[in-house]
Amino acid sequence: MSDAFFLVDQHWRFRYLNAEAERVLGRGREELLGRDLWEEYPLAVGTDLETVYRRVAATGVSESFEAYYPDPLDAWYAIRAHASPDGLSVFFEDIGPQRRMQQRLQQAQRLESVATLAGGIAHDFNNLLTVMNGHLALMREDLADDHPSREDLDAIADAASRAAELTRQMLTFSRRQILRPKLVDLNELIRREVPLVRRLLSDVHGFVTVLHPEAVMVEVDPVEFDAALMAVVSNAIDAMDADGTLTIETSLVQVTESHTLSSQMPAGWFAVVSVSDDGQGMDPEVLRRAFEPFYTTKPAGYGTGLGLSVAHGMARQLGGDVTIYSEPGVGTTVRIYLPRSADDLPEPGDEPAELPWGAGGDERVLVVDDNDSVRELIQRVLTDSGYRVVAATDSGSALQALERLGGAVDLLVTDVIMPGGSGHDLALQVEARYGPVPVLYVSGYTENSVIRHGIPVGGVEFLAKPFAPSELASTVRRILDARGG
Repeated sequence: MSDAFFLVDQHWRFRYLNAEAERVLGRGREELLGRDLWEEYPLAVGTDLETVYRRVAATGVSESFEAYYPDPLDAWYAIRAHASPDGLSVFFEDIGPQRRMQQRLQQAQRLESVATLAGGIAHDFNNLLTVMNGHLALMREDLADDHPSREDLDAIADAASRAAELTRQMLTFSRRQILRPKLVDLNELIRREVPLVRRLLSDVHGFVTVLHPEAVMVEVDPVEFDAALMAVVSNAIDAMDADGTLTIETSLVQVTESHTLSSQMPAGWFAVVSVSDDGQGMDPEVLRRAFEPFYTTKPAGYGTGLGLSVAHGMARQLGGDVTIYSEPGVGTTVRIYLPRSADDLPEPGDEPAELPWGAGGDERVLVVDDNDSVRELIQRVLTDSGYRVVAATDSGSALQALERLGGAVDLLVTDVIMPGGSGHDLALQVEARYGPVPVLYVSGYTENSVIRHGIPVGGVEFLAKPFAPSELASTVRRILDARGG
């Protein structure tokens, strides 16, 4: 396709337009020939368009530049202006699609940078929370229910729990939160949340669910999905007037290669959860920043600004995406796209029961973590549960300890990322020297770290920090029982 082209004379009157110029400008030759450029396009006056055109006409030096013309064209153009004996020759093309793609790429890069920072902060904070929560749990175990300090410890525990939830949201946004996908019917997850949604709504709010008539099977972490859904629902409720209506829908859609929502989202069948409100809507600036973490239009103290970021991170981590359609004064629809699963429903009752904290043993456990506080906490919890614990700070000292023991350990508990070698590298070396040994990975960095260090996520035991002492003890016991130890 040739460039659009027009010619104006020395008095700025249109003298010629080609067919492509007619198409791009949306006006025919009969409308523009003989007419004054600045009168027909008055919004160009005082902009780069006028400045450059007049400069080229005066100096005779050609220039290339980009410029935006607002409504009714509402488009960006790449322009080449050349002086001619008859006036000014202008070649131009609509570059709106390229600029929009560039803007999406820049936004993705900004989000990725913030995600990396958020994930790093959450990782370090999770180490601190693991130690705080662990020692707090041990202190509560030693206190009678009527001890005067019990109430203070409960308040500290509640605050630490909220801090852990915030770091979990940060990890979900950064796509570093470990997900435990299960085959579930999306309709059932929605039905399960309906009572909670109704409690959040006022008596005069309307609430409608429109669920797909057939089972909508997806592989998601139900806990993470519930958190993402309720974050979106909470935003929708906050945006509505007292008599607004909230609508939750499920559907199945096929996304083609030419209509994928992002470069990271493949073509195929997707299950879609749509949350719609008839509230105040978002203006373009708010819409542009909607997925930015900690960005919120709510008053101080009314939310963290992580709601949509969490939903976006969860969907992207599963190979899906989130889109927002909004009009000021009309309302907003948030659509969460999740890859559809064709598998059958899972058999009920196949989830292992959680073992009590007191279910310990006398097996030998090698604990490897470069964080002294975390390593000492794990060592204390497992020792209190009856295990024979050997502790090491890194892969080198762990291998030395194993050599002294002749490789006689029943379980390896190791951090994923450590100086001098990853936990997975250590596990491979242990297996090569002493044969298969069960491994429990623990980390504040979660799924991305696991993948990056070569660990197959679906085939390992993983405990994300911060974890409770009871969770650590029951997980260790379950792994050893499965081994037959």
